Amino acid sequence: DDCLRDGCDHYEVCHARAAKARAEGADVIVVNMHLLAAHIAVHMEMWQDAVLPRTGPRESEHAWDTVILDEAHELGDIAREFFGCELTERKAAHMARWVREHDGALADTIEREAGAFFADLDTRVPTDARGKPEPVRIREGIDTEALCVALRAASAIAAKIARAIEPRRKAGLASRDEIKVLRRAESAKRRAARVVSWMEAVACPAESPE
Repeated sequence: DDCLRDGCDHYEVCHARAAKARAEGADVIVVNMHLLAAHIAVHMEMWQDAVLPRTGPRESEHAWDTVILDEAHELGDIAREFFGCELTERKAAHMARWVREHDGALADTIEREAGAFFADLDTRVPTDARGKPEPVRIREGIDTEALCVALRAASAIAAKIARAIEPRRKAGLASRDEIKVLRRAESAKRRAARVVSWMEAVACPAESPE
């Protein structure tokens, strides 16, 4: 999410890009399962092979002919980390900071509604003897509508910014700073959509058993 790709000041000397380029011609690629899961998660959102290169035929819908998983029993926890959604107060504040550059009132709304959401959660989450929160399955819906509305508005702002810059980028007219703004807007749009999807599930847990 934080990678600015061609909007990054270090794009031309990026070690990750260089490593991926070297692997493009390989028949066998060896990675850990975190990197594999990261690739699949990014592909599910962007439909791009942005993390790992393809080894399968270009015309194939699959990136690789064969995947061999060593210690595959560990994949469940790793997949949950990458394919699920995590919302923290810090991440909500990060989103609000980006929005504040474009709409201060909306940023205030996101901060206020996120604060209310986490305050509600605090009343539902049990703690152990040391006061540390324990995992809990939420079975009763939480009112997330106001926060979802605010995040959808943030996503719309991000989409509008991206639409304004993308034609200039395609024409080769956009500056590095413009591309940086574009990539940050695209990231904000993806983040907001991901969180809204998860929040809607939290609002109706009986309809979202996953």
